[in-house]
Amino acid sequence: AAPIAGTKKGLYTLSALWRTVIVVANELPEEGETLWLRLLGRGEVQRRAAQELLDLAELNPLRDATLELLIAWQQSLPPAAKQSEDERELMMNLEKVYERWERKVLAKGKAEGKAEGKAEAVLAVLQGRGLTVTDAQRKQVLACTDSAELDGWLGAAGTTPSVKVLLSGGVASRSREKRA
Repeated sequence: AAPIAGTKKGLYTLSALWRTVIVVANELPEEGETLWLRLLGRGEVQRRAAQELLDLAELNPLRDATLELLIAWQQSLPPAAKQSEDERELMMNLEKVYERWERKVLAKGKAEGKAEGKAEAVLAVLQGRGLTVTDAQRKQVLACTDSAELDGWLGAAGTTPSVKVLLSGGVASRSREKRA
């Protein structure tokens, strides 16, 4: 194999007849363009690539997609007792990735659960007052994930003249005017 002229370090080719490129992960430069290939490496190269992935900006579109792929890869490994040495090393290298992903998923689930609970409370108050809630209105309330809006609806649900007025924001804006 010979280094490929004019490309990054770590890329080699066999003769043109074979149409083969060999990637040596531990020789690749540590930059964004080589991150995915280095994640497929081993040992310290893989560990540093995983840390580099965690350090990417939250808004980086490849970050979350890559994290999800790595989590799926980790979860597809056999149980610890049946893992090879390479698989145990992979588990260790991806441990921080998994912990960060788990915290994010739990926080997101907790926020979604709170929003769902508030939406159910709004519907329960409206129902308890004998107000008719249409299927479309029920869907609108249950689809809302804005905690402030749900709090406003919940606070106004006890005094609103109708579900339509509540969801249009009429009651919440009137109660703000009264406080001012």
